[in-house]
Amino acid sequence: MNPGKTGNSEPQNKKEAAVHSPFRLMLICVGAIFAGEAIIMLLFGLLRPSIPPLWLAVIDPLLLSILVFPALFVLFYKPMKRDLLEMERAKTIIESEHRLKAVVDSAGNWIWETDHEGRYTFSNPVVEKVLGYKPQEVIDRYYHEFTHPDDREEFEKSIVDMVSVRGVIENLTSRKIHKDGHIVICESNGEPIIGEDGELIGYRGAVRDITERKQAEDALRNIATGLPAATGEEFFDK
Repeated sequence: MNPGKTGNSEPQNKKEAAVHSPFRLMLICVGAIFAGEAIIMLLFGLLRPSIPPLWLAVIDPLLLSILVFPALFVLFYKPMKRDLLEMERAKTIIESEHRLKAVVDSAGNWIWETDHEGRYTFSNPVVEKVLGYKPQEVIDRYYHEFTHPDDREEFEKSIVDMVSVRGVIENLTSRKIHKDGHIVICESNGEPIIGEDGELIGYRGAVRDITERKQAEDALRNIATGLPAATGEEFFDK
């Protein structure tokens, strides 16, 4: 399940190309003017028209404009417009990615991606809030490594069954072990990442900490039944 990274390399490359374009366009402009003037002087030299100097001073720039304008439009204006559009597009993409990251992080969901073998290839910073690990600490580790030992077999079976049919992971609840050792009840959702050739690349999804919600639900249920409130350990023993 190895997802493609959605980094900013392509927009950044476009932006860098656009930064270097003014010098290139200046050379095009100078070259077009030089070529246009050379053509005019060549025509005047071949035809040897008997034109008064005053009229020659008017005709020369007029002919130069007629010759150079189309070339500048194609070689100068269109590339400049394209570069500006690419810069604006790159800026929009970067801003959208930042907004999306802010929304995802503020939602408190641990966003992850795995390869087809179940190793994490991407993790957002929220994993530290949920499990206490930094993103780089979970990369290349298998998804089941963080699952409570008592839940691991059932959790793996659910995942394997889902992956075998390229199914969607929906509201799959399991206990995870926090880095400091305490239990975190998590709810997982995910979807397959399919390559252009139809091959399963991996999975991507989100995990959220529902410990407090489960404890509150158990507390309400136990109040109604007169039983002690459930803990994270007791939740899965029922």
